[in-house]
Amino acid sequence: MPVTFEQFGLVVKEILDYDKNLIGDTTFYVLLTRKEESNEVYGKDGALSFQKIKLTFTGEVISEKSLISNQGVSKLHFSAYVNPLKGEVSLTGGDVMIQDSSLRGHRIGTYIMNEIVSWSKKWPDTLVKSIRVSPVDAKTDETRYRRNRFYEQFGIPFQYTSVEKRQGSSIPIKTKKLSNISTWKSNIEVLNATDFLTMLINQKKHAQQSLETETQRSKYLLQRLDVIEQNPVRYAIKTLFWRNLSKIMQVGILISVSFLIYIEIQ
Repeated sequence: MPVTFEQFGLVVKEILDYDKNLIGDTTFYVLLTRKEESNEVYGKDGALSFQKIKLTFTGEVISEKSLISNQGVSKLHFSAYVNPLKGEVSLTGGDVMIQDSSLRGHRIGTYIMNEIVSWSKKWPDTLVKSIRVSPVDAKTDETRYRRNRFYEQFGIPFQYTSVEKRQGSSIPIKTKKLSNISTWKSNIEVLNATDFLTMLINQKKHAQQSLETETQRSKYLLQRLDVIEQNPVRYAIKTLFWRNLSKIMQVGILISVSFLIYIEIQ
């Protein structure tokens, strides 16, 4: 049972508006593991009687805020398989999942599905197993639209049970007719595991330094607040003095000059 592993990372910028391709400043970091394994069964005559090749993507999605706390890490899991002897490929493998719904819509799933589509084309004449969609995944017009667009952008045709397109199943199509897309490139950068982890460590150090700076500033402000609360009148007078120091000096100079002129006259 041959098994291959590959690890790499994604640097993902949030999408503020999908249709307008409006990219925001918030960044997500995705550590992905790609695993391919083959399950083979041979008959007594030594001929291959069964073969199932499975491709799995598992990973962790880390937000900028969770770099320090190590909390708020979201899991993702995508799988696909092909049965060459039956001429059948499942692009979902019964499992397409990003745990945190707030992380959906940023093309993370689109990138992974594009990888699965490319992989499936190694068997170009294999039929794509029907993908069923249900109203459970289309509770609002937005979720329905995003779900349908997710599959249809890869050239997967669907037959829906109603004009609302909330429920239906895909029409058989050969993998060679599927479409690869590159829209994910506008907000996703792919890094090898070494570069990704190095970048993540540096980002964490920077975040910790920023947090320490803000912590020190907060302590200073709290100390100043204690001083004000202990003697508010003195603080108010002192503040007014320093804020109006230039005016006070101007008045002082004017008085001094006036006094000297007065002495000269006398």
